[in-house]
Amino acid sequence: MAAVLVALLPGAAQAAPATPYSVMAIQVPTRPTVVADGTNSTFQVTYSQPGAGTGNREALIWSANVSNDRGGTTAYAAKIFSAVGQRLSAGATYTSGTGTGVWTAIVTTEEPSCQVGAGTLTVHDLTRDAQDAITSIAVSVHNTSCGLRGELRYRSPTGYTAWDVTPEADLGTIDVHATTPVTGAVTVTANGTEPTTIGSIGLGDDASSVLSVTGGTCAVGVTLAYGQTCTVQLAAKAVPAVTTYTFGLYVGDTTGRSREIPVSVTGTVTSAGNFYPIGPVRIVDTRSALGGYPTLGPDSRLYLAPNVHASALVLNVTVVNATADSFLTLYPAGNAAPPTASSINFPKGAVLANSVTVATGTGGGVAVYNRAGRVDVIVDLVGYYADASGSDNSNTTGGQFFPHTPTRVLDTRNGLGQVPGNSEMVLPVGYGVQANPHVRALAVNVSAVNGRAAGFLTVNGASSDALHQGTSLLNYTAGAAVPNMAVVPTIMSAGLPTISIANRSSAAVDIVVDVVGYYDDGLKAGGLHFRPALPTRLIDTRQSGAVGPDSSVTVTGPAAHALALNITGVQPTTSTYLTVWPAGETRPTSSTLNLNPGEIRSNAAITGLGTGNRCSVYNAGGSTHVVVDLAGTFDPLPGTAFPAVTTPAAGVPRIVP
Repeated sequence: MAAVLVALLPGAAQAAPATPYSVMAIQVPTRPTVVADGTNSTFQVTYSQPGAGTGNREALIWSANVSNDRGGTTAYAAKIFSAVGQRLSAGATYTSGTGTGVWTAIVTTEEPSCQVGAGTLTVHDLTRDAQDAITSIAVSVHNTSCGLRGELRYRSPTGYTAWDVTPEADLGTIDVHATTPVTGAVTVTANGTEPTTIGSIGLGDDASSVLSVTGGTCAVGVTLAYGQTCTVQLAAKAVPAVTTYTFGLYVGDTTGRSREIPVSVTGTVTSAGNFYPIGPVRIVDTRSALGGYPTLGPDSRLYLAPNVHASALVLNVTVVNATADSFLTLYPAGNAAPPTASSINFPKGAVLANSVTVATGTGGGVAVYNRAGRVDVIVDLVGYYADASGSDNSNTTGGQFFPHTPTRVLDTRNGLGQVPGNSEMVLPVGYGVQANPHVRALAVNVSAVNGRAAGFLTVNGASSDALHQGTSLLNYTAGAAVPNMAVVPTIMSAGLPTISIANRSSAAVDIVVDVVGYYDDGLKAGGLHFRPALPTRLIDTRQSGAVGPDSSVTVTGPAAHALALNITGVQPTTSTYLTVWPAGETRPTSSTLNLNPGEIRSNAAITGLGTGNRCSVYNAGGSTHVVVDLAGTFDPLPGTAFPAVTTPAAGVPRIVP
């Protein structure tokens, strides 16, 4: 007999289907449910009696073009075939698959199609006409090879169950340090004529540490009639990295149908106040007019405006060829006058450097002011603290700061011996197996001591970089002790964060390194974020009396976890050194600033605060005046606690010729 073709006309999209039912409802665990009926203009059912054209099988094919989420359509076809020479019977359940004689398939224009596979075919009801042709049928198909379940109806009075759920749920972004979860929901909708009862709601095993079901109107036992919905409420905690995580939510009904819904959440990092290392890169050298400025005259200024989204810049500033004793003050561009603070003090003719952290102002710029005489100024950009925009950052994530008690990790005077000229010291520093992979830079105080000739030091992460780069950390003269603060990017070497310090002199020098903290990859919990301040003088002992030998002065700062400071020693009566540390704690065996008799010298410092938001400044010998200027504060994100930080242990240093 020729095939019987029934083409069903579109129906009302919002109305419940009416009996008799002709429908193709296909549910695959990893795909949206497909329901095609009279509302689909392309829906049709084709029936063929056994004959030569069907391989002597009874065959039915349901097909339709179904709208997809890309604005187009997808073709679906559900096919069932009886065993060769046989007809389908009402009330019978058949085993389908290779070797069984019964054949089922779902074919789509999207991959993968669910082709012939093992499963079952159950005929709920069936009627035939006088020629033995099927006039109505209700079939359930379960293809176990791909998890397909289908309800197929052709002019049948038997209803069917079908339901769909939100195809996927994107809960958006969450900071990796967040304490408040992000939330979302998926919606289950019944679109079958028979009620759907929720049988199960669960999550994949990999979701348990991040994702949870927090409620909603869907629950086991809830029954939905046609068109009714319920929701599953979800919450995601902070994820450990800056990437997108996808987990599976599983919803099932009481008939065994199930659906896997991908639920995604993306980790982010709060960039504001995180440190982003750069270079270092030379951006100004008035000796060659690099940066567009000539030698800086008295009571004059130049302006820096690196193209970064920064709340503060970290710079290494060097002065050369000064014609008079003077000082530089760096401050945010746009201020009418420089504040009462100094960034680097220098005598006539000296070559001195200092690390300066300074807030940005108008146009993201910084002003550099010279008080007296003429002086050449060299500025190397070391990095920056990101502003609130967090855009255009050169790294995926900036570094949070983890300060600790100043710790001496290298002193070549104690057994290792001086670093020869044109050589570098490679220095591993460890914080333990949990922290080491996250360390991206070290905050260090580096001192050149007992140089046999004048020279300068450079620093960097990778071995040989420090020896060949074109910037300097500090310049020293023969026999002097010269310190400077630096933030040095690290590399991982044998499992330890590692930096290198190069001696760019023709003669040997001793090198001393004290570490005051590290910057992470932005992913550790509880790290500190920087908030810049207009340079502000916190203490000046020239107004209260010099600090005597083996004595300390206490400095009170703003409420914060740590401070970025500029420490200046003024006219000590003998060679000495200053040490800065949190008030109330044991003074560390490290130095912040080395001083020669009668000089005025500055050095940057980062220190934690002790009781009453205070830090202490210790003077080792003679008497000296101390000036302390504030550059900014460090604090953890709101709602987070700063963890205890293990002091570092030095690895085995080595000298690279």
